Amino acid sequence: MYSTHYGQHITEITVFNECDKTEQWLQDKFQLQNSLPHSSDPVVWSHEIKERTASLDALCFISPLTSSSLFFLFFFPSVSC
Repeated sequence: MYSTHYGQHITEITVFNECDKTEQWLQDKFQLQNSLPHSSDPVVWSHEIKERTASLDALCFISPLTSSSLFFLFFFPSVSC
């Protein structure tokens, strides 16, 4: 487990699950947009994507980890960073 700057304890599984949910949300939005006429309003707006990104950033802010250690955490979960 790791501590976030909010003092919450999260696991890498939590981070990966949230990333998967966000990716699925975006794929669903793109699929819906592709099914609509080109003259339709967008089904997803840039501010929605920015909000999701900020939410993931807040969740993923794990003080002792760098981007390289996140890489190892993802590909080698049994290795301690």
